[in-house]
Formats: sequence, C-alpha cells, structure tokens
Amino acid sequence: MDTFGYSFGTTSQRSDYFYNSIHLSWDVMNRHTFFPLVELNWFYYSSSGTARNLGTEGRDLANIGSTDIGGSNFLHVAPGFRYQFSQRASFGAAVEIPLTSGTRDMQHYRATLDFIWRY
Repeated sequence: MDTFGYSFGTTSQRSDYFYNSIHLSWDVMNRHTFFPLVELNWFYYSSSGTARNLGTEGRDLANIGSTDIGGSNFLHVAPGFRYQFSQRASFGAAVEIPLTSGTRDMQHYRATLDFIWRY
C-alpha cells in the first residue's frame, strides 16, 4: 500500500509538507495469522509555519507550525508484525527508526501498538 499527499495550511501559521508512506506485509505460509511488515515513511517540509519557534515538527501526529523547519526531510523505516487471533481480533506492533540524520523531530524514534476488534 502507498499513501502520498501534500498537507497545506489555510493560513501561514502551519507548516506545509509532502508525505509518502509505503507499507509492505505478507501472509506467512498463507496461514492468515502472522504477517511480518515493513513501512517506509517520508516527510518533506516545503515551508515553515509561523506559530511557534520550537525548531521541530510533529509530522503525522500534529502540525505545530514551527519556524525554520522548511526544507527538512525525514525518512524512517518501521519493521513490525501483525498477529490475527481470529476474523474479529488482531494485534500489531512496529518500531519506527530514522534513516536520515540532521534535524530531529518530535518523533525521532517511535513504537506503535494496536489492537483491532471487529464487531
């Protein structure tokens, strides 16, 4: 799966950025239970905001409108897995690791856990 887009603010207070998230997963031995996965997430800030002078941004969590962030690239890889207990319940986990150096953002490293229950 791939998600690509551009986020722009309606005022100059928020930062504008491109994003691209690629997700690959596979069904081990076609058992429909264990799915190793890897994601590649890229953010490029085309312009800075004017709301706060923090020197960092919140990527996909929050657009805080930080100044001096324009021109920054963030590239992360996120290996993980999903385990499906049944048709109705599954658990997933991933760890996001930066591949670029330089400017750090609020989410330099990130662990994600989720549980999905379908009713």
